[in-house]
This record gives sequence, structure tokens and C-alpha cells, in this order.
Amino acid sequence: MVLTFRNLHNWLSRDAMQEVMEEAFNALKPGGLFGVVEHRADDSASLEYMKKSGYRKPIVGN
Repeated sequence: MVLTFRNLHNWLSRDAMQEVMEEAFNALKPGGLFGVVEHRADDSASLEYMKKSGYRKPIVGN
């Protein structure tokens, strides 16, 4: 299990999101969980808004 609390906005503003996500998923065992808690933006928020504000659109997936 990998957990992160209110960090995605930092990685996004430093353009490090791809690298951090790859490292997190590589650390997981098969079937492992990656849990994220983040400040929530409206679904219509732009990428620029998210980089500046620290708020992220909800992402749900597996």
C-alpha cells in the first residue's frame, strides 16, 4: 500500500507528477493499493488553476 496526503499539487507544480506516480506504482505489489487524499477542485478546473491553487480534480480509477 502506498498513501499520500495533500502532495499531488506539489508534484504537479514541479512537473514531477509522472515520475512520482511511476515510482509509487512500481513500489506496489500486484493488487496493491495507492491511496490519495488531496484538496479538491471543481471538475471544470484547468491545469493552470490546479498548478497555482493546489486544488485537484477528483480522480477515480484502478
